[in-house]
Amino acid sequence: ASDVGEASRLLGPHGWTLPYESSLDRAYPERLAATIESWRSSPEEEPARRAIALRIAEREFDVEQMRARLANVLEKAAP
Repeated sequence: ASDVGEASRLLGPHGWTLPYESSLDRAYPERLAATIESWRSSPEEEPARRAIALRIAEREFDVEQMRARLANVLEKAAP
């Protein structure tokens, strides 16, 4: 993922983001392809990446947690 917003917050600490330079980063596709290839060529690391992804999903996308976040947004948006 590009190193911005929520992707940066959630995935950045695990090294799963790539910087995007300026408004048009012509080198980004090549860097992204190299990253994807490095993951593909190291299947022995897949179980660890999967475990991390599942922990992130459980923590960040838990239904009750999402309800609480939505309630907070709605409360702040109410007149």
